[in-house]
Amino acid sequence: NPVCILESPSKAVLSSKEATPVAQNEVQVLESLDDLPPLPEPPSPLPELADKVRDTLPPQKPELKVKRVMRPRGIALTWNITKINPKCAPVESYHIFLCHENSDNKLIWRKIGEIKALPLPMACTLSQFLTSNRYYFTIQSKDIFGRYGPFCDIKGIPGFSDDLS
Repeated sequence: NPVCILESPSKAVLSSKEATPVAQNEVQVLESLDDLPPLPEPPSPLPELADKVRDTLPPQKPELKVKRVMRPRGIALTWNITKINPKCAPVESYHIFLCHENSDNKLIWRKIGEIKALPLPMACTLSQFLTSNRYYFTIQSKDIFGRYGPFCDIKGIPGFSDDLS
């Protein structure tokens, strides 16, 4: 059972058992993000929180960067919010989503991790990927009131080939 290792800059490590093999043998490389399925809908906020959140805004859209790392082999995600709006409620956690093919060769979005919010910028490294595939990632913030912000812009990255050292 593969394990997704998420590392923050402060070296806190979360091992998530939610991770699954991210792809089967051959994956078609998409020419455009338009070919991706729609992002999942976040849960609705609880109605009883309406009075508590009146003076705050939901979380802002994070800015995501994705790159491959060789040692250990994996994909590094880093995210930040360059201009923080003080009217936004504090972020409680960040939810990481991956788009990959399921066993029916259909592209699906899957939540692969949730990281407790630490001071920005934040980063994590994902490992246990199969070779020769392309992966798509997005991140969504959840505030202390349970509201979800917008997904960041989707970032795609090629997987690893066997000839990479």
